[in-house]
Order: sequence, then structure tokens, then C-alpha cells
Amino acid sequence: MKKPLVPKRDNIHFTTQKADSYDKQDNFFITTRGMGKSDALWGKVYRKWKNEHKPGINVRTIQADLTESYFDDIETILNKFRPIDDYCTIDYKKGSIKSGVVDVLIKDNNKMEFELLTRVVALGIPVTRFKSLMIRNPSGIYYDEFIPNTRIGEKWLPKCAWRLKELYSTFARECDGYVLKRYFFGNPYTRFNPYLFEYHRVDTLKMKPGDFIVGDDYVLDLQQP
Repeated sequence: MKKPLVPKRDNIHFTTQKADSYDKQDNFFITTRGMGKSDALWGKVYRKWKNEHKPGINVRTIQADLTESYFDDIETILNKFRPIDDYCTIDYKKGSIKSGVVDVLIKDNNKMEFELLTRVVALGIPVTRFKSLMIRNPSGIYYDEFIPNTRIGEKWLPKCAWRLKELYSTFARECDGYVLKRYFFGNPYTRFNPYLFEYHRVDTLKMKPGDFIVGDDYVLDLQQP
């Protein structure tokens, strides 16, 4: 039986390589849909787990963002640019979705047991629960779809920047000898952005497609298709 063709990574889809070279604590990636944002995000989580043996912390805004289809898609995304004989398998407990915290497990073809790839947390859960979610030496915090689509009724969480700061401090204190980085991935639905303003005082009204801004402790990559 002939094996199906495996798509190879190209020079068209978005990558985080340029921003990573600056080694900043906060990394913001704003792209239009279809540029490969999900591939870049999950590829980064996977490589950190594979190369550094560290699980990630993935953030979604509210519990409704945690769906079975979201978790089922992770395996497809990770295998998209991988050779067939190196496919990985993803698993998770469907019952944990209701709690707003889901551990995503991974097993490479050459592994016997599943390991923790990342812990997915809905930022909207009670802040008092954050302290019970600690993981030793996480690879980073990866916020998926951090900009709400206000055109369809999505909203910013009340005190969202403070919430993320509390979540960050919970995991940052568990890092042995390194600074925990944050990676924000989103689409340009609105110029209002509490994270960019409250953390780094970026004038979001002046942002335009193609901007690449480097601050003291952040990088903003506003991709142009």
C-alpha cells in the first residue's frame, strides 16, 4: 500500500523564529487567519517538550473555549509536518473539560507511555484555583486566541491582565534558574489590548500590519499576509 504524501513545512506559513532570536519575556504574535498560527503555537509547545523535557501551560480565555474539537485537533496539527513514521498520539480526559483545566498527554511512536505535553487552563476560572495547578519547570505560557472577536460578541475578561499576572506568578516561582516566557497568539480583531497596554504601554492605535517592535522585555510581531 502506497503511503500518503506528507506535507512539508514551507516558507509561507508564519514562524516565531525572528521573535525568538531576541529572547524576550513576552512575545506577541498577531496574524490574520490562515497564516499557520496554530501550527507555530503547537510546534513550539512540542519542541520544548521534546528537546527540554518540559511541559507547557496553554491558556484559553473562558471554559467555553475548551471543547472536544479543540483538543482533538491538536494531534492533527502536530502531525501535519511530520513524517508518517514519526507521528505522535494525543490523549486527554474529556470529563476534565468542564473544570476548565485539561491535561494533554502525548506519546511519540517510540514511547511506551503517555507523558504530559501541556496543561490547558481557562483564564476565567476562579483565581483561587491557580495555586493548585502548579507544574515544576514549565516550558512557557502559551495564550491561544488572546484577542476576542468583538464582532461576534466575545469580550475581554474583567481584569484579564491581572488574572494572567496571577497565573504567571503561580508558575514562574516553579522555574529553576530561568525566566518563564509568555507567548501570545491572536488575530487582529480589535486595537484595544489590555496586555499590550498594561504590561508594556504600547500605543495600539499606532500599530499597523508588518510592524515588528522590540521593547525592553517584549517583542510584538504584527504579521502582514
